[in-house]
Amino acid sequence: MSELSMQTTIHAPLEKIWRIITDYDGLKKIFPILTTCNFEHSSEGFNRIFTMPNGSQLYETISTANPCERAMYYLISDTHLSFKNYVGTMKLRALENEECEIEWSCAFEPKEDTEESVTKMITGFYSIGFERLKKMLCA
Repeated sequence: MSELSMQTTIHAPLEKIWRIITDYDGLKKIFPILTTCNFEHSSEGFNRIFTMPNGSQLYETISTANPCERAMYYLISDTHLSFKNYVGTMKLRALENEECEIEWSCAFEPKEDTEESVTKMITGFYSIGFERLKKMLCA
């Protein structure tokens, strides 16, 4: 299993960020490339099914969204992307002056691509997410 973790600080209240990332449609707001987001309950948790512009779908299961810890744990399965067995975590931590630290981490197995290329792709995705959140919340 490969692992990676990134952090950033956003000048916004923790509660505001938590509402966005736990909203079933929240990722679509952060990543406009996701054309639709459907939500369903399952035995494993809550599923978000994202549709991409080319019609392909990405299935995410939110296994735990813990409001006390301000942590969300999720899995990505049935992916056409270059990884499998993706387990992700988003954790928030309140800082002083209405700032919040976000840690976004994951473990995954590359399919046919190298670990380096998959890590670069996921890191790029996280970076875009952080920047979009900052623009949304600091505007």
